[in-house]
Parts: sequence; C-alpha cells; structure tokens
Amino acid sequence: MKKDEILFEVCDILKINSINYWICHGTLLGIVRENRILPWDNDIDIGVWAHEVSKNDIIKIFKSLGFSIEPTNDKDQSIHLIKNDKDKVDINFYEVIENTAVVRWMIKKNDFFNKFKIKIFEGLIKNRLELSHSVQLKSFLGNALWYIGSIMSYFMFKNYIDNLVNKVREESYIYTGYSYPIELMDVVEFNFKGKTIQLPQHKEKILELTYGEKWEIPNKNYIWEDEAKNLYV
Repeated sequence: MKKDEILFEVCDILKINSINYWICHGTLLGIVRENRILPWDNDIDIGVWAHEVSKNDIIKIFKSLGFSIEPTNDKDQSIHLIKNDKDKVDINFYEVIENTAVVRWMIKKNDFFNKFKIKIFEGLIKNRLELSHSVQLKSFLGNALWYIGSIMSYFMFKNYIDNLVNKVREESYIYTGYSYPIELMDVVEFNFKGKTIQLPQHKEKILELTYGEKWEIPNKNYIWEDEAKNLYV
C-alpha cells in the first residue's frame, strides 16, 4: 500500500472509533510543505491525547483490523503499528503538563561511548538468558561440573546483572520529546488529496517550533534530538 492510503485508513479507523487525533511531526511537515508524505520519512506520525484514549485501547482496535504492534520501551509515549509487515504508523500519546502538550521517548545519548556501553551490557544479559536455555548434558562425566557451575552462576548473578543493565540504561538514555503551548493544539479539518484529515490549526507555528524558522526548506539530514527547538526533558 502507498503511504497515503495507510494514512487515510488509520485516520478513518480513528474517526469511526470517535478518537480525536491530528497529524504530527514529519508527516505534518510533508503535508503542509509539499502536499505529500516525505519519501524519506520512515513512518506516519499521528497524535492523540493520553487522557482521552489509552495505549491498550489503540492496540486492541488496530490488532482486530490486522495491524501488528512493534515492541517499544515502556516509558515511550507512543506505539508503533505495522501494516503489511513493513509500513509503520506511530501513534503518539500527548499529555498535558502545565499548559504544555508534551510527548516523550527514551533515546540513546548521542555519543559513541554510551552506544558502545549499551551494546556491551545488553549483550551481557542476552548471553545470560541464552545460556540458561542452552544447557545440554551430552556427557555427564565430562561436562556435569561445568554445567552445574554455569547454572549456579546464572541464578546467583541474575539479579545483579539485571540491576547493572538497568543502571547502565538509565545513565545512557535520556527521556525527551516535543512540547507545544496548549493553545496551539486546536484541531481543524484539512483536505489532503481529496480526503478530509485533521491537522493542528496553528500548523505553521508548530512546524517552526520543531524544525526552526527555515522549516520550509527541505533538510533530509535533520536530527530531531539535536535540532528541535521545543525539546522537553
């Protein structure tokens, strides 16, 4: 399916289920600036209010209609819907904090040391789990002591390794995302390629906050966590 078709399908599903929504982030940028979904954009972004609909509600609705769900970090305020095993739609759950609309995700700190550290410790816990499932007593006399020692180590150090990995994750990730003044978040209907969808009424101001004053100039190398003007930490 074309991205336009997937966007229209998701919008129709939300409307049928009386879920208030709006197009956001890179999808909003493409529609407003170029009247298309940007070809280099990997997903379709849609915003909803966390106090109006829950993740479980969205998952239940879309699973029943053939979408699959990509796993995310529990703290991420979004879910990734997958259509046809390849096309991704992000539903972003905005909350209101002190008259500000906020959506956040866990992201890796953008430096080599932290990325390397995460790989090492996530590999450590993966190998520990694989070890617990790979014990095969092929030769009792030759391998019994090694296997017993491995199993004992697994249970003795399980909590220690888990706590260590969680600590490394907390130190190596940041929790951040976009924020907008609540008065900019009114939603209006918009005609996009003959279909009615919902966009923020103050879409130009929203795009300026996220992509800067030059948002009308294409920038394929935009890195949101480094360049966005409205990050909320």
